Order: sequence, then C-alpha cells, then structure tokens
Amino acid sequence: MKSVEESHKYIYNRYKVNLIRASTTGNLGFSNHHHVLETYKTDKLRPTLVKKLARESKFTIVWFIVFFLAGITLLIVDPLNWLNVLDLFIVMVNICLVTKRNVLGIYVGLLEVSLYGVICFFSGFYGEVINAFALYAPLYIYEIISWTASLKKQKKYESSSENEVAVTKLTKKQYVKYILALVGIFVGSYLLLKYVIKQESVLVISAISMAVSIIGEIMIAKRYMESYIFLYLAEFTGLLIWVFSMIETGFTTEGLSMVVYYMATISNDIYGYFLWKDVYKKVARKYGVIFSKRKLKINKIIKLKKQYKSLKWNREVDMLKNS
Repeated sequence: MKSVEESHKYIYNRYKVNLIRASTTGNLGFSNHHHVLETYKTDKLRPTLVKKLARESKFTIVWFIVFFLAGITLLIVDPLNWLNVLDLFIVMVNICLVTKRNVLGIYVGLLEVSLYGVICFFSGFYGEVINAFALYAPLYIYEIISWTASLKKQKKYESSSENEVAVTKLTKKQYVKYILALVGIFVGSYLLLKYVIKQESVLVISAISMAVSIIGEIMIAKRYMESYIFLYLAEFTGLLIWVFSMIETGFTTEGLSMVVYYMATISNDIYGYFLWKDVYKKVARKYGVIFSKRKLKINKIIKLKKQYKSLKWNREVDMLKNS
C-alpha cells in the first residue's frame, strides 16, 4: 500500500508527463468517461450513451426530422415514387454516418449509389449514371479500404475503441494539384459525354458534376476536411441538372423528390465541412500538429524548457479545477 506522500509524488510525476504531451485538461464533464461513470454510479453503457447524446448536434436532429417528413409527404402525394423516397432515406443515413467519420456510412453509400444510378438511367441523365456506377462505386470501395487502413493505424497507436477516422488538411501544393486535376477531369468528362455518350442536355453541368464528384470522393478517401467543398459543388450541380430538367419537361413528383434529395445532401455538406474543420482543430491542438508546422526556433525551445522546470504543481488548485 502506497503512502499518501508516495501517491502525491506519483500524481505529480504523471502530471508532468501529461503536461509535456499536452494531454492535461481541466475540462472533464461529458468528455471524461470516468467522470460520467462516477457521477451516475452505474455500468459502462449509460455513460457511453450520455456522452453520445451530449455530442449529438441540434442540426442533425432537426435535419433528420425535416427531410424525413418531406420524404413521407412525397410518398403520400405519389406512392409510385417510392424508389426516389427510399433513395432519399438511404442517402440521409449514408451522408450522416460519413459526416460522423464512420466507415459504415460508405457501405450504405454503395447501396444508395446503385439506386441513384437506376433512377438517373430511366430519366436519361447518362452522365449521372456514369458517375454512379463507373465512378462513385469504385471510389467508395477505395474509401472503405483507405478508411479501414487508417482506423487500424489509429487503434495501433491509440488505446481507443472509437470507429471514427482522423481528419487532415490540404497544403498549398495539394490545393494546386487538385485544382489542376479538376480542370483535366472536366475536359475529359466533357469530351466523353459529348462525343462518346452523345449527351446534349445539361452537357457542361454534367461534366462539372463528374469532375468535382471524382475529386471530392478522392479527398474524402484521404480524409481532407476541404473535401466537403468539392462535394458541395457536386451536389449543387446535380441539383441544377434536375431543376433544368423540370423546366424543360415540366413539373414531376420524381423531379421534386430529387430536388429534396439534393437539398438534404447540400445542407449536410455545409454542416460536414464545419464539423470536420472543428474536429481537425481539436486533434491538431491535442497532438501538436499545429505546433509541429511552425518553424523551429531553438532559443524559444530553451526558454520553454526553463519555464517548464520552474513550474510547480498545486494539488489543491488542480483538484478544484478538475472536480
């Protein structure tokens, strides 16, 4: 049995190590599992559920309610439009899970993209059909492989049971690389649709949709937070395709359901960008990513080392902050 003095010394040494690693925090609350467990005096399941509920955003709850009711309304107005409504519900689950950085969402996306491809085929949007089966499906498989490998690395170096992949950020050179790739893919998509597929309606918009979709999904596979900018552009061009279609052929419940579909995905893309950006900032601070990108100045490091040596731990103050 350790004495009180030895226990205090052990805590003090652990605090010094955590201070260096930047893992010491005064914010316990719902973010600390042991704190929740101690508060509720119960098994491990309830604290986990409490934590997840506390982290769930109001946007996600409202977003699900609004578009679920919109889908039910469309189904009541035109029961024969059930395939489009089903596609809407599946894509909601898909994009919500992907936004939460859960690899299960990509598996759901494989099912959804098949339904979307069928809908676009019967509507004559062959560029979108190519997007679905020739582009999205292989890219989703690539994303599954990439995210699964990333999760294995995370769990290897971190004692975490979370199935959420880490988020990264583009450098300036990567920005230029992806923009140049976007231009090249757009030109190739335009030529493919015009001379091979011989598509005439919304040709330019379809080519843009294909280009930004490819770049967006590749960036999602690599977990860049900026990927949602490209996904937003892809969904917006997809929305324009269906709006122009209704202008040319007249109003249909099928077209309206696809407009609702894209409104759901666009709103989620906007939310997803800010969510991933926030996640990146938190992880960057926690693991020193931001600090590591700064220019190395040895004089400042020596100064910091001296300041660290002069630090003194006040147990009463620290315990008061963390209580």
